[in-house]
Amino acid sequence: MHQKENGSPSHSLQTLKTLRPKILVLGDIEVVERYSTTRSGNTATFCEVDLAVETEKSLGLAGEVAASLVKMGAHVALSSVVGEDQARLDAEELLNVAGVDQHLYSYYDYPTIKRNVYNGVPVVQVVTAAHIEDAKLRDDLSFFNWPMDAVITVNAGYGVICPRLLRRVDQYLSEHPRAKRYSLSSRYEIMISTPFLEKVMNELRDVSRDGEESTKSDKLTGGDGSASLPVV
Repeated sequence: MHQKENGSPSHSLQTLKTLRPKILVLGDIEVVERYSTTRSGNTATFCEVDLAVETEKSLGLAGEVAASLVKMGAHVALSSVVGEDQARLDAEELLNVAGVDQHLYSYYDYPTIKRNVYNGVPVVQVVTAAHIEDAKLRDDLSFFNWPMDAVITVNAGYGVICPRLLRRVDQYLSEHPRAKRYSLSSRYEIMISTPFLEKVMNELRDVSRDGEESTKSDKLTGGDGSASLPVV
């Protein structure tokens, strides 16, 4: 077997595809808009103003977590709350580009969370708390035709993660004991979540690999432990 320089076995691209975890991410999503500012002056009026030019839009919070998991090889769906505004359209476009299946519920009185960054200094928009309705959440948790490998809750304190939602998640997990639950409970944890997400992916791939080996074993033994000969 080919070994990497660090001695761990390498995995083929096909192996990673067959061990592609299915993950539902629930929680606060934000759109990050980065600006660079320059100072412009008018010598005639002795007036100077700062001009802000938008340079980049990206996903934050649960959106960032979902996009990172896709890059790591997972099949990811994201459920969150957004407003009826331009930031919602931006979030939908960014999620499409990232390859995330999106289930966003919009409220007229709930603005999509935005974080503007001016020359590296963030300014976070203040929003009111909201929640995902129980009926919508029920539909969302069952939209996959296959059981999920994991549910990750991302709570930055904006109200999407609420007790009622967590009770529904617990109910889903009790009905699907194979699924695992993970959580990120602060903006700081989300910002430094890459090692955590890599660990989650490794754990889920190990479970999938064990499941594949068990399935192969069942096929060889007939599923009840008895030897089974192929039909010819």
